[in-house]
Amino acid sequence: MCTLVRHLEAMAIDDVLDLFALLMSTKLINLVFGVFGVFGVFDDDGV
Repeated sequence: MCTLVRHLEAMAIDDVLDLFALLMSTKLINLVFGVFGVFGVFDDDGV
């Protein structure tokens, strides 16, 4: 029983870290698009 709880806890922590990495990368991508959008680097179609 204790081994199962430890395993589930480790999986939950891993999932939270994956979610955090995804959120931080999304925030970074939005920051980059915002900064370069201000300077007119990207066209109107976002490419």
